[in-house]
Amino acid sequence: MKTGNPITVDVTSQQGDYPRFAQVSVTIVEGKSITIHGKLTPQTKAVRVTEEERVAAWASGSPITGAAAIFKRVPLTVEECKPCTMHEECIENPALGRACAHRGEFSRTFHVGDMAEHDSFNLSYLGKILNVTAKTVVVENSHYDKKTCRMKLWAFVWRNWDLDVAATVKRNHEEMAFL
Repeated sequence: MKTGNPITVDVTSQQGDYPRFAQVSVTIVEGKSITIHGKLTPQTKAVRVTEEERVAAWASGSPITGAAAIFKRVPLTVEECKPCTMHEECIENPALGRACAHRGEFSRTFHVGDMAEHDSFNLSYLGKILNVTAKTVVVENSHYDKKTCRMKLWAFVWRNWDLDVAATVKRNHEEMAFL
């Protein structure tokens, strides 16, 4: 395995049609580790569109149709937001965490040998990280016949940015009772 200087790659544009992150990048030390840095998109909720808003849209010449005619997305209030998990004091005091300027930011480092999710269906499939390159992360495949799973950076970020291995193992164990 080769190792070198850290490489930072912005993977925000690889999210597709339903962005979860306002910004996300990875810092890679080839053969050693990958660190995910990001900020979640602002949290929103669906609320009903009022009759006045519908009439105003028609009057402006841009009628709203489909689901947009019934619901719209609005930002959550501070009381409705999930608290910050970046600081110990925010974790201990959720009211303080909801108002924190770092709410929605995260940073997570994985090293070669750490567990990571590589696939899921009814269960989440975990495996050890075997290698990290500038474009992919290779994870030991815990199912199927293949020995490894090569994941593009965005797929790795999407599956592992908030991974809790203990909770995943517990959820898999509970789910297996019903399969």
